[in-house]
Amino acid sequence: MTRLKAGLAISMDAFLNHQKDVHSDVYTVPQLEGPLVDRLRQATMYALDAVDEYVWVFDERYRFWPTSNSRVASIYWDEFIPGAAAALKEVKDPARRQLANAEREFAISEHKAGVLAQ
Repeated sequence: MTRLKAGLAISMDAFLNHQKDVHSDVYTVPQLEGPLVDRLRQATMYALDAVDEYVWVFDERYRFWPTSNSRVASIYWDEFIPGAAAALKEVKDPARRQLANAEREFAISEHKAGVLAQ
């Protein structure tokens, strides 16, 4: 029997190129909002909730850590999205994601209650 594990990719370039409406084509409840670093954190948490194990974070411009390869750009993502590296490390924590999921479920319940009350 062959097994397949599902994974998702987060494009860092999308956060840089479309700062105002990053991932506007992706439907989430509640919608991604706030500063770019918060939207990156939210999108990555949602992705981790949806996959078996891995989320692939990639980009074509900058990097997260130093390298000895002089052909690679020396510009870091934290210069464009302050706190990006820390946000990605933070969402690896299952307890943090569980708390965020509880907050999201509460926000969904509040939204539904408001819609039904109208």
